[in-house]
Amino acid sequence: MSRQITHVTVLAEDKCQQNFAYHYLVRLGVERRKIRRAPLPLSGSGEQYVRKTYPTEVAGCRQRDHRNLIVLIDADRELVERRQRQLDDELQRSDRNRRSDDDRIAILVPRRNIETWIAALLRMPVGEVDEDQDYKGRVGCDRVQEAAQAFFDLTRSGQPDLPLDSLRKVLPEIRRIED
Repeated sequence: MSRQITHVTVLAEDKCQQNFAYHYLVRLGVERRKIRRAPLPLSGSGEQYVRKTYPTEVAGCRQRDHRNLIVLIDADRELVERRQRQLDDELQRSDRNRRSDDDRIAILVPRRNIETWIAALLRMPVGEVDEDQDYKGRVGCDRVQEAAQAFFDLTRSGQPDLPLDSLRKVLPEIRRIED
């Protein structure tokens, strides 16, 4: 990592996603007190909540120097790129500029959900993990810290063996806050 991450906000759909990002950031060396967990939705769709909250969090990130934002939003049955476009569209609807290369904003989109990443990262015995199956209920979030450690290890290896397409796509995203 070439520059120190001073502050980071985690915007996520649920506690499991939030904890995944938190444990990854701690492993990365970010001080715990410098990690802000944005409020979680009290009810309703977590995906919709993240989309609607995103412009406000982006504005806050852009207003302060050395602020970083990690966004976690499930792709569900959609494509990763579609979720990213939806977030860009929310910025435009809020009269804010789309995310630029200079923005220290990483968008992590697990396809189908974070439990898919947990199963794949921990190579859990749930058959061959694929991004079309729903692993909620089959994979618990009680192992999210282990999964975040495995993700950290994979991002540090020279040739990461990332078993899912959405995990391969997240590498350039996570580097947006590290570089």
